Amino acid sequence: MLANLPAELLVKILDNLDSFALTSCRFVNRSFDDVIKSSSLLQYKLELGLAGVDANPACTLAPSECLEAVRSYRRGWENLAWSSSDGWREATGSVSHNRGTFTLGEVVAKGDDDHYYYKLRTQRLQLKSRHRRLEERTWSEDRPINIIPVGIDPSQDLLFAIPNANCGEVRILTLSTFEPHPGVAHPTVSLPVGQESSVEMDVYKSNVAAATHLRFTFKFEGSILVYNWRTGAMLVEISYPCDDFFFLTEDLVACYVTWRDPTDRPSHFAVFRIPDTRNVAPSQEPSPTTTPLCVFDLPHSIDGKSWYLAWQGRMNSSYGSCPPPNDPAVPFYASGRRLLFTLWSLPYSSFWGSPECSLIIPLRTLLNHAPSEPTPSTTVFHWDTWGPSGTRLLSGIDARQMSLQFGWKIARLGPPDPSNMPLWPSRDVGITVYDFNPLPFHGPPDVTEREEWEPETDAVGRTKRVVTSPSSCPDSAELAGVQTYLPYRITSAPFELRGRAADHDNYEISLGEDGMIVWTHLTLDYAVLTI
Repeated sequence: MLANLPAELLVKILDNLDSFALTSCRFVNRSFDDVIKSSSLLQYKLELGLAGVDANPACTLAPSECLEAVRSYRRGWENLAWSSSDGWREATGSVSHNRGTFTLGEVVAKGDDDHYYYKLRTQRLQLKSRHRRLEERTWSEDRPINIIPVGIDPSQDLLFAIPNANCGEVRILTLSTFEPHPGVAHPTVSLPVGQESSVEMDVYKSNVAAATHLRFTFKFEGSILVYNWRTGAMLVEISYPCDDFFFLTEDLVACYVTWRDPTDRPSHFAVFRIPDTRNVAPSQEPSPTTTPLCVFDLPHSIDGKSWYLAWQGRMNSSYGSCPPPNDPAVPFYASGRRLLFTLWSLPYSSFWGSPECSLIIPLRTLLNHAPSEPTPSTTVFHWDTWGPSGTRLLSGIDARQMSLQFGWKIARLGPPDPSNMPLWPSRDVGITVYDFNPLPFHGPPDVTEREEWEPETDAVGRTKRVVTSPSSCPDSAELAGVQTYLPYRITSAPFELRGRAADHDNYEISLGEDGMIVWTHLTLDYAVLTI
């Protein structure tokens, strides 16, 4: 009977269903599936549900244009912190010798490995979602292991681990069974790892970047090695004085270098290009790369102020939460082919600082960049954040206090009453959510360079400040729709974590489509908030 109905009529019938029912229809009947796949209108409705956004009734774009727009938005969201609807992707931290945190949709997972008892525990939270009809719940898993996890990508059922018997050999296993991964040509990767060394790894699709450093130190012992883990081919060896911050994409590796001596170059990010995997044979060993494709210096003085970088980012959590002032680190968040670097004002006389300046570097512009060309322009934000009562909301310098996810939303934690701030975060915590342009595809803002900070106010009287550099790059539209000032919609609310948070615990945030989970890094006490 369904086969005799015109496709146009089926589209009209299915258009009355929500995204959840449409998804169910795809698995009920092949005719439904074929009609949904062939209809831009139905695909658009499905993508809206996956992205967790609603259609704009005033939109005049064609269904195909709307479909491409929301797909672009969802891809940027997935590349930011999550993988696909069926897997996990590392969001904050790293699974090295300590613990890591992962998110998928509304689910947060925290893994702990114990070197003495060889047990891997994963605790998970699921945020209630009206779009995916999920209920809030928690669960945990314990698995006895005799390996040390150093890298993970659950979206590919992928686990990189070091056997205790051989610290220089990284095995490529399946996360579900701990057996050798069937999709690899060579089941092991050799790294120069000593007994007192730690391994840092970052996985993105078929690429994996690995480096080793002495435990409780910042500098890598050797090079950053980038492999195609499926073929075993080494793609690039980066010999550069990096700290243990590096970020991997399909084409680029961004490394962080701390400013340690006045005679050295200031803190900067060096970006290297990864060769095309189709042109690299598994037996071919590339020459070490020492010259970056591009270098971005991070300013230490803006608007007459001295700036220091907070202790945050892909840092191993065992280093603690209070860095020495002359040895800072930097947080950074990746969105698709963009990187957002956040700088902090950190006075020596205080354990607390507020985020003051952020730097955006468009990675898309670097794909065709030559080392001899001028450094591409960047965008600088000036943060001027005030709470509803007019008092400044300050954040502690302990790790993982900001989350940039899902359409350029930024959430920040801090005491609701800055005049009575404890030395360590208490259970009484306030949260502020900033919403950048939620659909970043309408074209770049028309801005010009300003020689000094110019205070402005938005529609409701809040202060905003901006300084930008003029862009000479043809691909500057990659920053399309990203507002160069703090947005209008700001929400702030105090909350209390469930359970008993440790006095020295750190807070983490994960934003979902219907709200957010705020949890403590060590004890996994948590609170669920609605945006």
